[in-house]
Amino acid sequence: SLIHSLDELMTPSEVIALAGNETKVIEIPLQMPKDAFEGYLAGGLRITEVKEEEDSDAPGGEGVAIKNEFAHVVGVVVSNTRDSVQPELELLDV
Repeated sequence: SLIHSLDELMTPSEVIALAGNETKVIEIPLQMPKDAFEGYLAGGLRITEVKEEEDSDAPGGEGVAIKNEFAHVVGVVVSNTRDSVQPELELLDV
C-alpha cells in the first residue's frame, strides 16, 4: 500500500510563463517524509500548455472536431536510503 505520495511531497508552482523558443530551469521543492521508508517512490511531472477556453457557440460547428494536446513528462524517483532493496521472490518447485 502507498504510504507516501509524490503529489503530497512536491509543491510545484502553478503556472510558468515561457516565450517562444525560451528555456528555463525550474526547481520544484520536495519535502521528504520524517519517517524512513523502504524502497522507492516513482512518479512524474506532466508539463502542458495552458490554453484559453474557446467559445463552444462558434459558428461552423459541424464537421470533425479534433483537438491536439502536447505534453512532456519528466520522471521522478525518490528514495531516502542508500541501501538497495532486496527482492523477495519465492519460486515454486518445477
